[in-house]
Amino acid sequence: MTRSQIESGAKSPRTALVTGGAGGIGRGICDAFVAANWRVVVHHEPSDHEAEAFIDAIRSNGGTATGVAADLADARSITRLFDELDRTVGVPKVLINNAGWDPGNVPLRDIDDEFLDRLFAVNIKAPMLMTQQAADRWIAADCRGVVVNVSSVHSTHSLAGRCAYATSKGALEAMTRQLAVELGPWGVRVNAVAPGFVTVPRTLADKTPEQLTSFVDRVPIGRLADPSDIASVVLYLASDLSGYITGQVLTVDGGTTCRLHHDTKKVARGKAHA
Repeated sequence: MTRSQIESGAKSPRTALVTGGAGGIGRGICDAFVAANWRVVVHHEPSDHEAEAFIDAIRSNGGTATGVAADLADARSITRLFDELDRTVGVPKVLINNAGWDPGNVPLRDIDDEFLDRLFAVNIKAPMLMTQQAADRWIAADCRGVVVNVSSVHSTHSLAGRCAYATSKGALEAMTRQLAVELGPWGVRVNAVAPGFVTVPRTLADKTPEQLTSFVDRVPIGRLADPSDIASVVLYLASDLSGYITGQVLTVDGGTTCRLHHDTKKVARGKAHA
C-alpha cells in the first residue's frame, strides 16, 4: 500500500469511515461530515436496506458517500472490509468507531457468557481491530490518520443494570489513551467523545413524556442532545483544528454529569460566609 493509494481516499472531499453510520448518532456524524465537504464511507450491517437508502439520499443531495457492509463481531469481516476499501476508495484518513451495542439495563444476575461475548466483541474488540487495520496502512505509507471513538457517560457514572455496558465503554476509553501513546510517534491521533442522553430512536422508543421531562430537568443547558451536538465534536476532533489533541475523552452531555442530582429546593440555605 503506497502513500498515494492511501491519500486517494482523502482527496477533496476528505474521507471518513463511520462504523454504524446509518443510524442514530452515526447518521448525525455522516450528515455533519458531508455538510463539511467530506466523503463518508458508511459502514452498516449486511442487508440493511435503510442504510442503502440513506447513502442514496446523501448522493441525491450532492454529497459523496460509499457504503460498506460488515459484521463487526466477526474479525474476518473486519479484514474483508479494509480489503474492499483498498480496492475501491482507498483507506480513509479518519476512522470513527461509532458502532456499538447497548442492550439496555441488564442486571448482573442475568448476564451470561454469550451476552458478554457479543457485547465485548462489538464494543471493545471491533474498535481495536478496526484501528489496527487502519493504523497498519497509515504507518506503512507514512501517512497520518485520526481515530475518534464514541464512548458514553456510563463509563464513569454508574446506574444499576449497566455494569456490562459501562465496563465495555470504560475499556474503550482506556484503549483510546493507550493507543494515543502507542500510535502518536507515527502522527496518528486517537480521541473519544462520551455522549449523554441523545435523542435517537433507540433511546426514545421506551420513554414516556414524563421520563423525558425528568431527563431534561437534569441537564443544566435545559435540553437533551441531538445527534448533531455529538457530530460537531467528532468533526472537530477529526479536523486539523484539534491537531495537538490526542488521548482525550470529551464529555458531551450538556453539563449533566457535573451536576449533583438532588432536589436543591429541599436543601436548607446556609448562613453566608463572613
